[in-house]
Amino acid sequence: MRGATDVAIFTGIMDSVVYQTILADYLKPFISTVYPCGHRLWQDNDPKHTSRSTVKWMCQNGINHWPTPPESPDLNPIERLWAALKYHIRRRTKPKNKEELTQGIRDFWATVDPAMCVRYIKHIPKAAQLIVANAGGPAGH
Repeated sequence: MRGATDVAIFTGIMDSVVYQTILADYLKPFISTVYPCGHRLWQDNDPKHTSRSTVKWMCQNGINHWPTPPESPDLNPIERLWAALKYHIRRRTKPKNKEELTQGIRDFWATVDPAMCVRYIKHIPKAAQLIVANAGGPAGH
């Protein structure tokens, strides 16, 4: 709710080791600066997020992870952020090469402020109500 970490742009395939490196290089410094009195990390159930080595790494590094239900994109605020990023890239940046794509990502990321984060996080209770009303099905938006 207090804003975004620095953006991590990389090439290649992300596995548990790469993910843990990103957590070490980006998340840990962010937490120590922005959340010195405690935090809760919300992530989806991607295998690299839930692997034994990642869970062990998070425990060893004091990352307070909140397990989420599998296949629950409506309850994950980062999904709304990814949708906004994709919209920005497709409609505004319209990159023709890797450099333009990278710059478009950085330009969008510079707009991710605490107010945007709060808006996406506060959407969760609304989505949860819709999921309950849909008997556990998707929120539909």
